[in-house]
Amino acid sequence: MEFNSRTLLLVTACLGSCGQPTPTTPMQSSSGVAPQPRATAGMHAATGGTIDRTPPLPDSAGSTAGVSGSGSAVGGMLASHPASAAGSAGGKERAEAAGAAGAQMGPTTPAAGSGGSISSAARTRLPSTGCGKSKRPEGGVVTVSGSHIYSFPASYDGTTPMPLIMAFHAAGNGNDQLRRITTGSALEDHFVMAFPKSSGNGWSLSADSDKVDATYKDLLSNYCIDTGRVFATGHSSGAQLIVQLMCKNQDRYHAIAPVASSAYCERWDKAVPALVIHGANDKERANTNQDADGKKDLAPYLASNRCSMETTSHEQAGCSSGGTQVAPGCVAYTGCAEPTIWCHHNDPQYSGTNHGWPCFANSAIDAFFSSFL
Repeated sequence: MEFNSRTLLLVTACLGSCGQPTPTTPMQSSSGVAPQPRATAGMHAATGGTIDRTPPLPDSAGSTAGVSGSGSAVGGMLASHPASAAGSAGGKERAEAAGAAGAQMGPTTPAAGSGGSISSAARTRLPSTGCGKSKRPEGGVVTVSGSHIYSFPASYDGTTPMPLIMAFHAAGNGNDQLRRITTGSALEDHFVMAFPKSSGNGWSLSADSDKVDATYKDLLSNYCIDTGRVFATGHSSGAQLIVQLMCKNQDRYHAIAPVASSAYCERWDKAVPALVIHGANDKERANTNQDADGKKDLAPYLASNRCSMETTSHEQAGCSSGGTQVAPGCVAYTGCAEPTIWCHHNDPQYSGTNHGWPCFANSAIDAFFSSFL
């Protein structure tokens, strides 16, 4: 064929764009509304009747931090978390895993942004050192009394790195609390789940940090975990622990989903995807005459993720709880460096205080965490 300047121009343009796959965005549609998560059997479970009446734990200065910050808009792009050795145990562990085993390509389902680019880390699995050591435990569950419970999905084979959820129980409950609540839900189908036990009645940052670290290291050393897809959820005291770890700039978690948490600092250093679930009438936490909507507890997430104060509707199916039709009340904040969703629900669990684990939480958390796989 005749090779001229026009041909050269066309070839050059094609090298820059032809044949490039278009990233999909499972978390949001073009309208900004998340797809409906699939219904799951047994998603609503009681918390065992034990009420967590513990007040917010003090911060390092001895008092609960009041928060009022928001932050600047940063567009809608999702920046996935690559392996990094920067400053924390979690980042160091991910970097070591990547260096030891190399970047192993996994599913190509990217995490959702709002039209921005998606890091290659969204398509990469980072295998822990435990990959290849053993197959799925008998019955899919490992229990060490007073320490932890691990559950493994049927798809776990010991060689394919699987995403992990660390799930922290409420005060006055055993570590089987969230295990019972999530049994039968999609969470146990999609994730390895770890349910550590606190040293005391509830979680203490000073008393339990080393114990949580030991549980995490045991999982990475003996089981096949994707160290680039580690998530955290927790209820009440367990949610408070997550916030305190974030305030200490914990870099282990790719995304977090605290239920009935409290504020302990104004912000943390690194933006982290967050699904924040809070009762509209939660008398155990920040809902007071001065903070009637509970957004004091939301403020650190908005500031850390540099969100605007504008919101769009976030679709989440309702459910029935104790004869009440529950409205999840979920919205997505715009302009955030990472997805930030606030669900302000009316589930009456915990003696009408809205402080319990709401009936939609399992499906909402599964949909949120699964969007990063």
